[in-house]
Amino acid sequence: MDLTIEVDRYVIGVMPRDHVMRPFYELAIEWRGGTKWAVFWGNHILNSDGNWDVMPVNIAKEPEGYAGRHYFALHTAFNMALIAARTVRFRDVTAEELLAREGLVQE
Repeated sequence: MDLTIEVDRYVIGVMPRDHVMRPFYELAIEWRGGTKWAVFWGNHILNSDGNWDVMPVNIAKEPEGYAGRHYFALHTAFNMALIAARTVRFRDVTAEELLAREGLVQE
């Protein structure tokens, strides 16, 4: 029997792994089939303009052109996620601002 290792999800964490607020700032890059990947933050999905859209309730019924605006090659998804991670705001505070308040990084 041949075994394979397949990765279908990457997590971008801008907070320390054990920080209680990390889940609110985590982004996920998830495989969507073929060579396409999408960037998620909670129930939001990153679009090709670098803005967050709310996920459709029924992903099986994606609107026309949805995949083209939200699914990317893996390297593109990583680049977009790394840029977006710094701008994610939970309760109007970025992870970097929160960590600075806690004295864990300098602004």
